[in-house]
Amino acid sequence: MDNTPKCVAQIPARAGSKRVPRKNLRHMAGKPMIQHAIEAALESKIDEVYVNSDSEEVLKLAEELGAIPYLRNEKLADDNATQDQFNADFLEQISCDSMVLVNPVCPLNTSQLIDGFIDFTLSNNFDTCLTTVRHQLHALFEGQALNFDQNKPLPPTQDISPVDIISWNLAYWNSAEYLKNIEKHGSASTRGNLGVYPIDPKYAVKVSYESDFLLAEALLTANQ
Repeated sequence: MDNTPKCVAQIPARAGSKRVPRKNLRHMAGKPMIQHAIEAALESKIDEVYVNSDSEEVLKLAEELGAIPYLRNEKLADDNATQDQFNADFLEQISCDSMVLVNPVCPLNTSQLIDGFIDFTLSNNFDTCLTTVRHQLHALFEGQALNFDQNKPLPPTQDISPVDIISWNLAYWNSAEYLKNIEKHGSASTRGNLGVYPIDPKYAVKVSYESDFLLAEALLTANQ
């Protein structure tokens, strides 16, 4: 009997994109955008790769590429569905020790990035780990300084603490801890023993608008 912990990938791909219509199926650098995420996950050390979608067209493509289709409940496919909700639904149905979310709207993810992320997470025994982009710059939130004292002389950037912005390229969760936090708190995505994995900003391009799509395509084409 194999007692090796099982790690699966979940690639969430809701059909109802409004700002960039049908972006997961739209061709980017010669293939549907979601195919970049599927191929990166399949080429990584992850044990099984699932595509979680309410779109039969997306699920058909996923299966053709070698991923496992997971039909999302229509109640979790509208604009009001949260990540905690569709993650919990998935983890309640799929047996695994841990799950890595591979975001299809970050098409510059690679198998090497995924493997490095998993190794880092496991070596530090994190329950939750998130990719970030780290900025060593003076930062404000709602007009208030985050990493410097605005009432004192401005420190040079090398003397201030960096700020991590969650990029959501990749996210790792211990399955049991995730479901335990959902039951206890109603949320889990940033709970538990939390780690961050800073990445090169070039990987963190997230396709939310048409300009993002064009930038990601240009970067992928340049890397070919």
